[in-house]
Amino acid sequence: FLALALMQVALMQLLSYCDPHQDGAVNDSHQGVR
Repeated sequence: FLALALMQVALMQLLSYCDPHQDGAVNDSHQGVR
């Protein structure tokens, strides 16, 4: 379960890094988490 969640988070971060145009709520949430 935990591994799955971690993989999902890593995927989201990778997507956000690969797609700088897709900024917004996702980026905000990532900054909040950090």
